[in-house]
Amino acid sequence: MFGENQKAARRKIPLRKAQTERSYRRGVALELARGEDADTARIRRKAFWRKWPGPTLAEAIEHKLATRQVLAAEPRRSDAVRERRAARRAGRG
Repeated sequence: MFGENQKAARRKIPLRKAQTERSYRRGVALELARGEDADTARIRRKAFWRKWPGPTLAEAIEHKLATRQVLAAEPRRSDAVRERRAARRAGRG
């Protein structure tokens, strides 16, 4: 995705693979903890995490411009908070 760290996949792909494997191992451990009637064969691995293409540059820019228009039309809460804080500070001094 545009705007993210370009090297993020180095961390995220192995992380997703590890999370899938951990989930499977937890399920097996829970089944084994049940005792004699444990049936680990019925525990299946979840669908493996796969990469998929992100939005195109044109779609990303279009989304960003649409978001800017929405934010420009609405007053930001932070502006009001900043004004109240400045008024309080001015009253003290």
